[in-house]
Order: sequence, then structure tokens, then C-alpha cells
Amino acid sequence: MSKQRKSIINFFFIIFTASIFLTACSDSVKAIEKNVSLSVKEDTISPTGLTLVMKNNSFNSYMYGEDYSLRKEIDGTWTDLPMIVDEALVILIGHELNAKSSDEVIIDWEDWYGQLEPGRYQILKNVSSIKDSDIKANVMVAFEISE
Repeated sequence: MSKQRKSIINFFFIIFTASIFLTACSDSVKAIEKNVSLSVKEDTISPTGLTLVMKNNSFNSYMYGEDYSLRKEIDGTWTDLPMIVDEALVILIGHELNAKSSDEVIIDWEDWYGQLEPGRYQILKNVSSIKDSDIKANVMVAFEISE
């Protein structure tokens, strides 16, 4: 193989590799939804709270706060749960969800939503890009409260 041909092949390999790397590291709403997942820590669900596990499968770090919202499944449709307070007081603290890591987040909703009745619920957390806070998405997980 000629030297010129090897140089051309190497050039295209470098461009291809760089484009894959930059795509994997780019921030977008779809990237957040794809790379950040929520799950409920086993045996932590109660009528007043639970523990979430937030997992970041990407090479980017993300930011999340103390806020969340709850929905209840009613006749197959997710319906926003009304708060029992006029205004929820949220501490404006940003937590970093580092690349390739996970965080446990303890949620106590009794002050905002009261004690939940048995049923199927969904919790939503807002996650944003550290590079651009305007890029944000809700990540969610469903759970069930039994009697």
C-alpha cells in the first residue's frame, strides 16, 4: 500500500473517531433522556417517600436540584398530583451527577403531597446540562404504593 493511501486512510479514521467522540459528548434533551435514568431503591417505597437512584451512563456530567413532581395513574393516564401547600419551598441547590456515576436521592413528599394512597405513581426529576443550563429534560420512573 502506498504512503499516500495510508495517509488518506488514517485521516478518515481520525475524522470518523473524532465525530463519534463529539457525538457521544454532546448535550441535548435527547442525550439527557437517553443517558440519565431513574430507578427506585428496593424496599424504600412508603406512603411518604422513597429513595431514587439517578444513574448517568454518559461521559458528560449533569445537574439536578431538590425539586421533583409526582403524577398518579388514573384510568391509564398520568395525572399531575396536586400539592397540599400553596407554594413548595425548594432549596436552590444544584447537585452534580458526574459522568459514569450514580447518586442516591432521598425523597420525602409528605410536606408537599401528604401521605399517598395505594396506587401507581410516577416521579419526575429535572436534569440539565452543566455546559448549558437551558438544555434540560425530565427523567422519570414509575412506582407503586401498596396497602
